[in-house]
Amino acid sequence: MTSCALDDFNSGESFDVTTNTFAEYVTWDSTNLYLGYQAGDLGTASDSKWILVYIDTDSGLGDGASNGMMFTGQASAFPVGFRPDHLLAWKLDNLTVIKMVYSGGWTSESYTSGSCKGSNTLKLSIPLSALGSPTQVGLTTFFISETSNPGWTYGGLMHGAFDDGDNPSIGKYLLADFASTLSPNDASNQRP
Repeated sequence: MTSCALDDFNSGESFDVTTNTFAEYVTWDSTNLYLGYQAGDLGTASDSKWILVYIDTDSGLGDGASNGMMFTGQASAFPVGFRPDHLLAWKLDNLTVIKMVYSGGWTSESYTSGSCKGSNTLKLSIPLSALGSPTQVGLTTFFISETSNPGWTYGGLMHGAFDDGDNPSIGKYLLADFASTLSPNDASNQRP
């Protein structure tokens, strides 16, 4: 990642999201998974807001988490076929990154991820080797706020994946097939 601008993502990597004023991007190469975010919430540091990235490395097998990790009473349920094994949680304080792996429960894991924070943008990279070098992954990402009671989940990947609100069930995820020639945002990559 040479710049924090999102201009290295193309239109086939851009996604409509659950919050109309946000934009999100997903792509990959032979070594990394890349995510990009543009949102007003990224313009101000916050110790109560997070971006959560859930990754299912064996999509369809059902051996990962059925719900997200608990954040202030929020642990959204995942759709059928999506049981994530990994979580990257990036706190909007611009300092805190949590990396977790699921094996009957969420526990810490360690690997080097990349990030680049602009004025209202964020780019993340996750090495595929840290995920076990899969040939495809299921993916969902969204923002959460721990300031309100109840909490708030919003800015989710793919319009219609859920209604922004307190602890919604996630209804859609992206299947990222690293061998596919389709654009990441091709409708056939949306699951279920």
